[in-house]
Amino acid sequence: MILVAGDSWGWGEWPKFDPAVEYKPTHYGLSQYISDHGYKVHNLSVPGGSNYHTVNVIRKFVDRTINPEKVISKIFIFQTEWIRDYTGSDAVQDTNELLKMGYTELKNHTISGFYYSLSNFAKKYNIKIHVIGGCSDTFFLNKFEDEYPGVSIVCQSLTNLCINNNPFIEKPVFEVDVPIDRKTYLGIIEKIKKQSNDSDIEDFLNDQLRTNKRFMIWKYRKEFFPDGSHANKKAHKKLFDLLVNNQVI
Repeated sequence: MILVAGDSWGWGEWPKFDPAVEYKPTHYGLSQYISDHGYKVHNLSVPGGSNYHTVNVIRKFVDRTINPEKVISKIFIFQTEWIRDYTGSDAVQDTNELLKMGYTELKNHTISGFYYSLSNFAKKYNIKIHVIGGCSDTFFLNKFEDEYPGVSIVCQSLTNLCINNNPFIEKPVFEVDVPIDRKTYLGIIEKIKKQSNDSDIEDFLNDQLRTNKRFMIWKYRKEFFPDGSHANKKAHKKLFDLLVNNQVI
């Protein structure tokens, strides 16, 4: 069995939101292509979920699985925005100590902590975990698996793969959506700002510029992002083909 997990990007292609109709994927993206390829797939993605939530969902599923190391061959995870770990109903509960960090330190700590959690999980169950940059791009290190054993980056940016035919990106984008819980988000940013130096502020402003540019890509490149915020089945096919060509699948 292959697991796919993440936020709404992990579910696949979404229609434009219409409150008059049931809102559900029109194509299940990577998981559907893997299934069509002849593999058994279970999709654990949760729309609106955080990276913290993704780890917990996978952990609960595997804990309920008998002999998971024999049943589950690999896991694909769509990374989402790091800031979601601190907003929403599934947020990290104890944030006081973390929010003593400046902007850059907190961002790097949160994303890296996500990979360390995945690595601990991968080592415990001897299951390979492959991370995909979806709503958020991923970190990338030349020796990524030396730092995070059992975890690999198979596509740093699905957006860049679609637009520039390159799965890697020089300046990754880690925060894109405006959080639903805007009040909490602004409160966190205000706390971070108090601990941030000039370098942090510059990093924050550069992230916002990249965020705006990414929004524009999703808005105007309808051939890959027809609803303006999710990759469609054409984009997921490019991802699937990349994984097949690189012998990940």
